[in-house]
Amino acid sequence: MQVHKKISVDLNVFIRFYESGLLKKLKGKKRHYLIVNIYIYIFILIIFIIILLYVYIIKLKKSWIINKIGKNGEKEIINILNKFNEKKYYVINDIILRHPNGKTTQIDHLVISRKRIFIIETKNYSGLIIGDVNNRSWTHVSGKSKHQMYNPIFQNKGHIKALLYTLKDELSKISYKKRLKIFISIITFKCNSKIKLKKPFFFKKDYKICKFNELFQYIKYKYRRKLISKKLYKQIIIKISSANLQSKKNLRNHIKQVKNIKY
Repeated sequence: MQVHKKISVDLNVFIRFYESGLLKKLKGKKRHYLIVNIYIYIFILIIFIIILLYVYIIKLKKSWIINKIGKNGEKEIINILNKFNEKKYYVINDIILRHPNGKTTQIDHLVISRKRIFIIETKNYSGLIIGDVNNRSWTHVSGKSKHQMYNPIFQNKGHIKALLYTLKDELSKISYKKRLKIFISIITFKCNSKIKLKKPFFFKKDYKICKFNELFQYIKYKYRRKLISKKLYKQIIIKISSANLQSKKNLRNHIKQVKNIKY
């Protein structure tokens, strides 16, 4: 920043100096020295701008690649979820709901059935995933590169809070303990990924981590008992569909919120 300010000041001095006509009066070495310095300052300024543009483009490219990888993973999961019988399973993809704290939360996939409501967080990552179930950030290792990712278990807990808030009227007659049993948190990773998680000795598991190819079987066969009545099933679908804030404006606002999260 200091270099930039110095260049700006020197250029302004040169402009005023030139406009005053004094440059024309300078002769010999003094004139040559001043012109050479101006060219040097201009050259440094151009290099500075090129570096800034390069850094910006690299960040933009990285963000675009991550977004593309995420979208490809979500498309793969959509194809899997489309195999479910539409009469028994209602699927909503890419939904934005209002959170009790006033912000919004984006759910990759929601599968509503009379047995359970499955909240699916998709992570289209290959390589090694290292983390602690109680830590806010996990590490994704792919080859020589590493980057931090927000704990998807925490993500889905936020999604469940938003769903409880959205369905507070519909679920008002059900005890809080039974309400929590209705929601099943699923985090799904690519088939070629490897997950290493650290868990406390006394830990109540309230989530499921599976690979893409395990998702369909888990949702269809893991839970047999129906906890949701026919009437409530229809009410839940109507309420969630009407509460969906998905739009370009809301999506942009949600992305800004996510960028402000500190791991």
